[in-house]
Amino acid sequence: MVSLEIIALVLTGLSISASIIYYSLVLSNSNKAQQLQQESRQTTAYIQTIGFRDAEFMKAYTDVMYFQQYDDYEEWMSKYHPTGINYKDEYLDSFANFFVIGNAFQSTGLLVSRGIIDSELVYEQEGELIITLWERMKPIISGRKTDYQYQHLFPYYESLYEQMIQIKNQKRPEPAI
Repeated sequence: MVSLEIIALVLTGLSISASIIYYSLVLSNSNKAQQLQQESRQTTAYIQTIGFRDAEFMKAYTDVMYFQQYDDYEEWMSKYHPTGINYKDEYLDSFANFFVIGNAFQSTGLLVSRGIIDSELVYEQEGELIITLWERMKPIISGRKTDYQYQHLFPYYESLYEQMIQIKNQKRPEPAI
């Protein structure tokens, strides 16, 4: 016959096992909750920085992409920089619009570099926009870095652009020619 001591040992073992299983489930749920909380914080931080949804950004985007007419850095400087020889007061907004876009994506790039928001999230929301605008603005940014020695002009935007290209290539690789 089974002694009371064996029954007590079995019950103790079962209760310890049940406690371990319960603790593992609680820990797993806690980790999932923390991950969801972190994703929620990232999304909130990102939404707070995406000024591209406001009218000011959309006006800047339209100006830089479609209304500013230039072939290279020198032409842009001549026409849109306040010290340019072909500058007109009506171009003041164009000069400012360039920096509205650069600063918006500089901020987003900074948050990505610090791990506050995920680069995949940014790509899904505005990756193509970041790529298109960087490629349009790159001659001016490169020229200003050289001409005015602004070595640190939009470094986080440039880094963000490079990350968006990497993600784009992973999602939709360019076909081999």
